[in-house]
Amino acid sequence: MDSPIDVIENRISLLDSIIVFEDIIDEYLSETYTDEEIQEMDILSFRKRQLDSLQYRFAELYNLNVLSPQNGFSILQVKDNVDLNIKKYIHRFLSYKSVTGGSNANADGSAELFEDISANAVKNFLGDGSKVIMVGEGRSNLTIERLNEISNLIVEKPGVYHNLPGRAKDDGVDFIVYKPLDIRNTGNLIILGQACVGKHFEEKKVIHQRWQDEYITFAIKPPTTLLSVVYFLESDKLRSVHSEFGNSIVFDRGRILKFYDISDDLLNTRIIDFVIANIND
Repeated sequence: MDSPIDVIENRISLLDSIIVFEDIIDEYLSETYTDEEIQEMDILSFRKRQLDSLQYRFAELYNLNVLSPQNGFSILQVKDNVDLNIKKYIHRFLSYKSVTGGSNANADGSAELFEDISANAVKNFLGDGSKVIMVGEGRSNLTIERLNEISNLIVEKPGVYHNLPGRAKDDGVDFIVYKPLDIRNTGNLIILGQACVGKHFEEKKVIHQRWQDEYITFAIKPPTTLLSVVYFLESDKLRSVHSEFGNSIVFDRGRILKFYDISDDLLNTRIIDFVIANIND
């Protein structure tokens, strides 16, 4: 079950210059509590607690300090910042997908878009010299030729392919981010990433075992794996996703927003176009 702050955050659009926070809180309370329970609540204190949580997330974790409370926390003014505008669209996209989940994600293009957003953030996290391979890009099925090509790009020896499925776009790895350490190309940083827009991400394994043990003969084993999700995860949930599902790294909403590289103009345009066409009425 989503926490109050998760539900409330997903109803906020940073694309609005003014957010009537009081109305969002009242709507949430009316859906969640009885009239008698609401009458007994200190609504102003409840609203202030939710705002404190929001501001902590946005300022400290998202690097998106754009909310300015007005009029006793009833109204939030969204600050204009050219450098942060694209992250407002990304936040809108991630909030939308955390509500709608994976339904229709392949048909409307949001699954592929989230893969690209995730790869961008992970690449920026690794820093200068890092590179991205979108595993299934432009192909209906993962092929031996594609696996050989990937092995060459990341300078690792090819493995064996006798268990390669007849029909698999990426077989559980959406993107690879790698960073050569020096010209010897041995023991480089390699991250195998899976992006999950669905609500049941906890059921996901970040990587199919065939990638780990068969397709590529990694010099450093096991390779680093990563799961990216559209949700914000509190520390205890992050810990459980790490430990229970075998993910070396988890990129949730906070880390995606923090590390997203705003200089990718082509991807920025795709994000804006998707939000305008599918989310903003």
